[in-house]
Amino acid sequence: MSKLHERRRDPRHTVMVPCKLYDPRSRKYTRALTCNISAGGIMIDLPYDRDLKPGDRIMVGVPSSPGEAVIAQADMRAGTVRSRLCAVGLDTVLGIEFDERLAEPVESTLRLAA
Repeated sequence: MSKLHERRRDPRHTVMVPCKLYDPRSRKYTRALTCNISAGGIMIDLPYDRDLKPGDRIMVGVPSSPGEAVIAQADMRAGTVRSRLCAVGLDTVLGIEFDERLAEPVESTLRLAA
């Protein structure tokens, strides 16, 4: 088993919904798309290359209801970038570990994707 699989403590669920990322270093928000989510983290796809690398601290916001346009800062989750992949077309895919595990992340997010 690879180290990547050993780090995953929770089942991941594929779900693609819009989200936003806040980078405290640049003080900028970026739109992104979730790839999968678990109680311990999330994988997101950024539409272009960002200067984010493993170890960087970020905030991630996922809407709590369909069509939600604004995600309040209080609803953003702190986390650490654990993996980074640059995909074809200059997309950047980030694996993020949340500071605090989510109580029921998958159920609420899966309702958004339905």
